[in-house]
Amino acid sequence: MKQTKKIIAALAAATMVASCAGVVASADEAVNAVNVSYSTVAETFTAADGTVVPAGATAVTLSIENNTGFSASDITLNATADLLAVDGMVAATNGSAYGDAIVSAAQNGSKVVITSASLDDSKADGTLVTFYTTSAAEVTVEDATFKSAKQMEDASAIAVCSSDDYYRIGDLNNDDNINSTDMYYQLNAYKIAENDPSLIKMNKFGLTYVGLSTLVANKHKAKYGLIEDAYAMAGDGNTDGVIAYDQEQLRISDVDNLSYYVARRGAGYTTDLNRYNFRYGEYVFP
Repeated sequence: MKQTKKIIAALAAATMVASCAGVVASADEAVNAVNVSYSTVAETFTAADGTVVPAGATAVTLSIENNTGFSASDITLNATADLLAVDGMVAATNGSAYGDAIVSAAQNGSKVVITSASLDDSKADGTLVTFYTTSAAEVTVEDATFKSAKQMEDASAIAVCSSDDYYRIGDLNNDDNINSTDMYYQLNAYKIAENDPSLIKMNKFGLTYVGLSTLVANKHKAKYGLIEDAYAMAGDGNTDGVIAYDQEQLRISDVDNLSYYVARRGAGYTTDLNRYNFRYGEYVFP
């Protein structure tokens, strides 16, 4: 199932807007204000990930205004009802403000965490994401953090834990914290290789796919936008020797599965943080 989705044209026709909306921002906060609005699904439809959203379901939409620009985001919500989910992840539909970003959302009890990463700073106001619940739900934003590419690069240049003794899988800036910043670095490295092009073909698990060789990336970190003191191998979640990004074959996609890990870990899960035998979060002693 795809974890990254684009908003579908049928959505507008399938929903009718309800009257309630809430702005999550203090009175003196003028930027990156996150709004919550609700609508009712008028007709049953199938979302991009295959989830069937029934008529009468509630569509919960997050939007942003006064957007200063971001390439990564982490949003924590409180929800009074269970959201529709697929394989343990909330079924979400990207809006224009997220665009082509990698987005994953996970729910654990009333806590919902949405995490995203993209290469270009989004500076558009409008819809971030829409998800669905079959019963009435109240959703409030507990916390929302938006980081620009420059902010992440500046912070990583300072907050690096130098170590030649070990690395943590998924930690691409070597700060011992795996979050949307690491998603940005991993995606950036793959896209540089894709545009170079310097991807290599792999055949494993009965699948054919391409990826950025971690040996090559580790020797040329600056070229691939990686932090000097970090290991490129940290981006290889299933230790197959490459950093892969393939939304059609999620079993081998390091990018999509890091997003899965970050969302579920952020939601407070302590087990089943990985799927398809990925190993994000583990320490490796070369």
